[in-house]
Amino acid sequence: VCESSSSETSSSCPQDCAFELITTISGGVSSYANMFDINVKGSDNVVIDQIDINCKVAGTNNVEIHYRPGTYQGFETNAAAWVQLFNSAVDCESPGESTDSFTSVVLPVPVEISAGSYAFFVWVEQGIVYTRGIEEGLLYPGPGNHPHLDFFEGIGMSDKFSG
Repeated sequence: VCESSSSETSSSCPQDCAFELITTISGGVSSYANMFDINVKGSDNVVIDQIDINCKVAGTNNVEIHYRPGTYQGFETNAAAWVQLFNSAVDCESPGESTDSFTSVVLPVPVEISAGSYAFFVWVEQGIVYTRGIEEGLLYPGPGNHPHLDFFEGIGMSDKFSG
């Protein structure tokens, strides 16, 4: 988390500012895409430089990651409302239910976001594995939330911007 009060940027932010937001890894459900919302709390900026995914199929997969200010709700089928952060092939680890099965997708240009709500869209060509949530839009109840960031349950989708 970069301290806006000290004019830190993503390149000048000390390493001790780094943190991970970890959600459940129990899997059990798959689709080809996910949309979810996060909320950046307070006055500090958050820099997202990678997103870990759990691919359904090991090997080369094309992956796209997009984001937008605000929520995904109402924009599930509107690709023009999103900013693309990543579009490339990645070598996915073996699918599974342990943290060893996650594949880190490093963003070529980290995205720096300030206080407020943001939506993310992740598409994996051969499918993405995730855990069924309790209710769309519900604050994730697990240990992954951080004093600077909230993660909300989202939706699975059958294809890119398919609603």
